[in-house]
Amino acid sequence: MANIQKIKKPTKIILDADSLLFAAANSAQQVQYRYSTPDGETIATFDSAKAGKIWLEDSEMFGADMDFGYEGDLSELIRDVYYNVGDVKTAYKTFDNLLKEWLNEIPHKQWRGKVAAKQGAPNFRKDICTLREYKGQRKNTAKPYYTEDVRKHALKYPEITKATGGRESDDYVCAIAQKYGQDCIAIMNEKDIFGVSGTWFYAPDLMEEPYYSDPNIIGELWWDSRGKLAGCGLLFWIAQACYGDQADNYIGCEKFGEKGTMDLLGKFSGKGWDSLKDVVHEALQPFRKRYGEHYKYNHCMTDEPMIVSFRDIFIENIRLAYMVKSKDDGPEEIVRIAKEFK
Repeated sequence: MANIQKIKKPTKIILDADSLLFAAANSAQQVQYRYSTPDGETIATFDSAKAGKIWLEDSEMFGADMDFGYEGDLSELIRDVYYNVGDVKTAYKTFDNLLKEWLNEIPHKQWRGKVAAKQGAPNFRKDICTLREYKGQRKNTAKPYYTEDVRKHALKYPEITKATGGRESDDYVCAIAQKYGQDCIAIMNEKDIFGVSGTWFYAPDLMEEPYYSDPNIIGELWWDSRGKLAGCGLLFWIAQACYGDQADNYIGCEKFGEKGTMDLLGKFSGKGWDSLKDVVHEALQPFRKRYGEHYKYNHCMTDEPMIVSFRDIFIENIRLAYMVKSKDDGPEEIVRIAKEFK
């Protein structure tokens, strides 16, 4: 790990305000799980899906509904989800407080923030994915009622601007932090931030303290306090290409997982940039074993028949994992090495 005693403390903050935005919008609503008969009669309502599941399990175990006295067939009940929406001012206040908490954690002179242009804005990764639709699992997930209201509120801060040009706020945050180097810290509550190099980064809910990513090495990998794979630098993004990202809906090498990735790539943690070729060659091994030279499937967006090699699948995953610095940026050296691999 980098010797932070010899590294300049950052004076600038660049943060991804999207996670604050959704948390704030959620604070102004209460999700409810309602169980009703086919005729529309409400039998039970819960504040969590888990509470509803426990009620059903207990009723089946005891052979009777002890809580609401329902005597009908439990298997016929229909569960739906709805929201009790409160005052939008609650959401605004929550956003302001969460933002203040983040900014108060790190001494700084300047700060900037990024949010997505809007929900469902164009995204260049949609043009890359062929195996699974990028973030496709989110299409049927209802966004918080006040999401766009809070976005407009966030943009009233002169320091917060929209992500444009098909890039995500994550890309901008990583790019800006790496531009300013050790004088900047990127704050984002997602592991995508781990791949930055030559700058500070901090994921408040995933890390205990800020970390400096040494630009003189390819990166690092370690197990965090939750037993999850963590790290820094390009090595982390390569690792993520191997085990995938459920939140963004790309699979990596199917059934490979975090442990397999650490077993495969952990030996390169802290190594210099001259190990990049060896890292890529090692990362390709599970893909070759799983997919071979001719893997057939239907394109996730167009349904057209596809026949690709294991190299193509790895390249798709690293392009999805990699945070671009500009519209013309990409993991091209990794792609070149992968294409030449026999």
